[in-house]
Amino acid sequence: MAFLTKPDKSDKRPEKQEYYMSIAKQIAQRSTCLKRKFGAIIVREDNIISAGYMGSPRGTPNCIDLKKCAQDHNKKIGVDACRGVHAELNAIINAARAGTSVLNAIMYVYGENYKDGTVVIGKPCKACRRAIVNAGIIEVIVPGERGIRKYKTEFWVKDLKKDPFADINEK
Repeated sequence: MAFLTKPDKSDKRPEKQEYYMSIAKQIAQRSTCLKRKFGAIIVREDNIISAGYMGSPRGTPNCIDLKKCAQDHNKKIGVDACRGVHAELNAIINAARAGTSVLNAIMYVYGENYKDGTVVIGKPCKACRRAIVNAGIIEVIVPGERGIRKYKTEFWVKDLKKDPFADINEK
């Protein structure tokens, strides 16, 4: 089995952000989307308190098992065209199911393209950003063009106070 390989003999320990991002990357491998794999973890006080990956609602067929994507057969655009639940939302939902507060936590999100495994660079979608803000998560860390990129959620709120329709008009 792949996870039973010999341990790395180097004394180099990964930095915390690299460590948490690698866990989010591993969780992304459980995604059931045929386009992209996403994984998210929520960390509070240096403890992983929740995780989630991109997938269909519990108990419903997964796109990967059906071998077809709802977006390819749907005239709707965006989140509503997809039958999956985003990794960020699943991580928040899983914390709620367990009765765990995510207030003042940090979220790590990793994404990659399903076909070639290239890393997805960007920030959470508009709906996920709104849920992240409302959940009380204070920072989101994602892969960036040169390492990682950090988003302080307070700035998302400040931007929306300046222009309450900024997330609607965003391209």
